Amino acid sequence: MRKVFITLSAIAIGSFGSVQAAEGSTLESTDVLEVSVVQLTPLCQAVVDGDVELVKQYIAQGVDLSQKSNGKAATHYAARYNKAEILHLLLEGGADLYQRCDAGYTVKRHAQLSNAKSALAVIKIAEKKRA
Repeated sequence: MRKVFITLSAIAIGSFGSVQAAEGSTLESTDVLEVSVVQLTPLCQAVVDGDVELVKQYIAQGVDLSQKSNGKAATHYAARYNKAEILHLLLEGGADLYQRCDAGYTVKRHAQLSNAKSALAVIKIAEKKRA
């Protein structure tokens, strides 16, 4: 019991000392952290969300399938997030399989980096059709 009391007393004294030290100091930093929110295009957001019906509607309305959001087209997002059905719809709708993102990656490379096996299967079929 005595050891517990001594230990708790030491902790309390140490805590009190650090509180006093903190009260005496002032915050002089003027650094500002800027946070930017990246807004995806409605098509890219539908792809990320996996909303197949909405993607079909956008394709039917003639939305530009090559338009980029945050440097990537809808096909890049579909490949990255393994949305195979959506990727198939985009490619059938006329999206460019070989379009590069702003980082220089193709749709296939995004799928490889994400280990998106279903998307890679869709890409393989699309490559055979176009060859």
